[in-house]
Amino acid sequence: MKLLQINSAVNTCSHGRIAEETGMAAMAAGFRSYIAYGRDGLPSRSVLLRTIHWWDVGWHVLKTRLTDRHGFGSEAATRRLLARIIALDPDIIHLHNIHGYYLHVGLLFNYLKSSGTPVVWTLHDCWPFTGHCAIFEGADCYRWRDICYECPLTQVYPASWWTDRSILNFSEKKELFTGLPQLCLVTPSHWLERHLRVSFLSDYQVEVIPNGVDLDIFRPGESHQVREKYGLGDRKIILGVASTWKKRRALGDFVELSRMVGKKATVLLVGADLPWKSLRGSGIFTLPRTESREELAELYTAADVFVNPTYADNFPTVNIEALACGTPVVTYRTGGCAEIVDRYTGVVVERGDIAELGRAVEKILETGKEPWSRACRQRAETHFDREQSAEAYIRLYRKMLAMDKQGASPSPSVVEATHESTLPDSGTSSPSGKISPRRYIDRKMLHPLHRMPLRNLTCPPCRVPLNSLIHGSRSSRRIPEGNLSHLSQKASPFNHALPPRFRYRRLPLSSHFHG
Repeated sequence: MKLLQINSAVNTCSHGRIAEETGMAAMAAGFRSYIAYGRDGLPSRSVLLRTIHWWDVGWHVLKTRLTDRHGFGSEAATRRLLARIIALDPDIIHLHNIHGYYLHVGLLFNYLKSSGTPVVWTLHDCWPFTGHCAIFEGADCYRWRDICYECPLTQVYPASWWTDRSILNFSEKKELFTGLPQLCLVTPSHWLERHLRVSFLSDYQVEVIPNGVDLDIFRPGESHQVREKYGLGDRKIILGVASTWKKRRALGDFVELSRMVGKKATVLLVGADLPWKSLRGSGIFTLPRTESREELAELYTAADVFVNPTYADNFPTVNIEALACGTPVVTYRTGGCAEIVDRYTGVVVERGDIAELGRAVEKILETGKEPWSRACRQRAETHFDREQSAEAYIRLYRKMLAMDKQGASPSPSVVEATHESTLPDSGTSSPSGKISPRRYIDRKMLHPLHRMPLRNLTCPPCRVPLNSLIHGSRSSRRIPEGNLSHLSQKASPFNHALPPRFRYRRLPLSSHFHG
């Protein structure tokens, strides 16, 4: 059986590592694992399918900044990916983050609806059911329950410079993401599950599978060598970790916390995009982002308390990693953060209450780390073991595949035959009468639909040189009418056309406000 995961990253950052570990567990269970990823990728044990190049990312970013149409760019890259998926013919598809400047969600979901392949979708944030933002909690905005409009977070990822298309985005997502014959949603937190129940995705089955970590890497250990390595001595350490430090990570709260504890402890921050100048003179010690989990585990172990004053998050893996290393956690009551710790493993503080945050940190520093460590490790072993999470996904895969065999959706053979019927006959087929995947993918690339306009087949930078090269003209309007029917065939290497039912069609304007 073939498992295909689609994510913006692989084997890096929290959701990328989850995809990698799920793929490893699937291979141990007898699956063949494939991961299609966007911008960021590290070596993987699964077969990797890169979906996009840097120039495609640049165009998608620019489109997002100018038009607020994130998730509706990268058309050519998505068509290339879909052609490879059709050739691969996976038994089950697992979606993770489908945003991140690498996919056209309209093309992807039109294909998923037509293929009938069972789909598992892990939501790592709220982007799938909002008109713009990935996490709405920072603005306390709940318009997505009815319809998004006048988004207060247009300047936040995925940022738009001056345009607000939240109504259009919300309406098209609602049309695209609903109506899949076999789709199961997965959330890492009960907090996100509750919000899904009142969103336009409420008709789907929802499973809660908490994120897990590798307990063999993240475990308690000796801290003396780490303290000597970074010159920390015997000082108490307050640790903060993030892949990238943005406004939502509340750097200002760490500055205030550093002032409150004074010389009692040293604040150590790890991650990218740290504003070095603004932190100068604050007494905060900083380290760059690291992809080494072993190094992170050493830092968690050396810390006396881990602090995560996040204003917008779902189920931060850094909190779990700290617990696994025996370090108590102080965090804001944001997203699913309160589900990770209990009164024996840390303290949960209301968002923005810096005074209470400081008191909670001082309490742990005074009592010492030892009274908390055993309970922290035990909670991680009980609830956040990556093997438990992976086994839950494997059980879900088998459940979805069993439903598919019972006839809940079209069988792969029927879908494949439907795909092939749209292609011109070349006289070459397999003994069973079906086109082989290799032959199929070649024909998909070289025989697009008849009379398809050039503007639908090539990205804007390619049109002028392509017209000039083939027809001696800079515009298709100046090409003799008799040659127009050949444009799509000659332009096809620049873009992989798909059958009409896989092509993305924007909704009529009237449907944005009715139904």
